[in-house]
Amino acid sequence: MANTSNIAPSRLLMLYEVSNKINSQLNLKKLLDEIMDQAIALLQAEKGLILFKKDSGDLTVEVARAMDQHNIKDVLAMSHTVIEKVDKEGKSVLLQKVPDIQGGSPTESMLLYKLKSIICVPLRSRQQHIGAIYLDTTQTEHFFRDEDLIFLEAFANLAGIAIENARHYQEISPNAMDRAEIINDDVTMKTPAGTFRNCIRVEETSGLDADDLCYKTYAPGVGLIQDEDLLLTEHNSPTN
Repeated sequence: MANTSNIAPSRLLMLYEVSNKINSQLNLKKLLDEIMDQAIALLQAEKGLILFKKDSGDLTVEVARAMDQHNIKDVLAMSHTVIEKVDKEGKSVLLQKVPDIQGGSPTESMLLYKLKSIICVPLRSRQQHIGAIYLDTTQTEHFFRDEDLIFLEAFANLAGIAIENARHYQEISPNAMDRAEIINDDVTMKTPAGTFRNCIRVEETSGLDADDLCYKTYAPGVGLIQDEDLLLTEHNSPTN
């Protein structure tokens, strides 16, 4: 977990603003695009990838910026050791000034593509490793620093929670994604079926009238537990 006490106040404000923006997005595709664009803009990177950990254990690219399919393969090949370290060890990697890498040597591909700096951090949600964010740049004046690593780790922690919320909501209410907005992502709710924690509360429109709002609460692994005045009355395995 990133130590936010080491982040400058101006960047903490950025995190707060970005958190509000990404946490309200329940459409997973739009959320990933927003996370990628924000990461690149905030760190002045040139290229970026968001990778997800699949059931097989492999990392696959979900979103890419400033590269086509051919470039993606090249980036994955030349940064394989970096991404693999983040994946296997769950630790962030920062290469500040390629080729002057302390404690290691640049790959031929890094030199060929004139990369000057690489940063890669794990994506986590509730202590589970779900993927990684990768950024690089060829600009010497914008090489990544230690404070950038701390900042991106904190950003990735926020992004991981937003991704889990969007994934969960997409599974249980796929047709309402573009009509809903998260208003609270850490709700504990008592119902006749039991007490549920780590729930998300959303504001939804009807789809016919944008002013017709309703409020619903969803529990992880359960689904809808509250719809306006209606509460879940029975469930096989409630969390007490």
